Amino acid sequence: LWPLVVCFVSMLAAGGWMTPGVSLPIWIVLAVGLGSCDSKRQGGSKADLPRRWWYSSVAIRVALIVLFLWSTWKPVMSINPVMDSANSGETIDVQELQNAAEADSIDPRPWQMIARHWVVESEKGDESSVQKALLAIDQWLKLDPASAPTRRSAGDWVWLMAERYPSFRESLLKRSLGLYRDAEARSPNDAGYVLQLAAIHQASGQRDSAQGLAERARKLDESHQHLDRKLARQKIWWPSF
Repeated sequence: LWPLVVCFVSMLAAGGWMTPGVSLPIWIVLAVGLGSCDSKRQGGSKADLPRRWWYSSVAIRVALIVLFLWSTWKPVMSINPVMDSANSGETIDVQELQNAAEADSIDPRPWQMIARHWVVESEKGDESSVQKALLAIDQWLKLDPASAPTRRSAGDWVWLMAERYPSFRESLLKRSLGLYRDAEARSPNDAGYVLQLAAIHQASGQRDSAQGLAERARKLDESHQHLDRKLARQKIWWPSF
């Protein structure tokens, strides 16, 4: 029972069984289940079990270990050096990031780094980098569907590109607005997300809705005493339009 409870709580916390790291408790549940089956007595003692059952249980456990190493451990270990280098501020070739994304197809971090790479490149005036950044952001969000901070960060980056490219401004602002709405929907009681949503409404010319959202953010802020979540300590993204 307890391994199943641990597995269920892990999946709830992570947002789904496809989230990186959740596969580990699943393997543990399978291993414990096989161990329980193997230890059950049949007709008296454990030694009375047919030998082929014992060989079969050992073969299944070895297969599970191999499957775990191939599907979980190897991909994670192969991309960790690349992610560590990228997080430390080192310049990573985008092809190396693409290889990392292919090595672990369920980890959103490589796509986050790829998106950040193209957002930085968009500062150089290359319009094609905007489309590449948007495609990478879509893949990043697809692999991390439950996270409000992920959508907030993506909204910031799209808004930043809207400032750099006036010709794309309307479509990018609309896309950024959708991302902020998704973030607010996933964390409706966070005053910072609501105020950020008010800011993008204001920048989009929707002043009435911006004022209403700002008022809701103020009321949410007054409804709790958590200092780390107070609006006075929040950073609201506002490019220089």
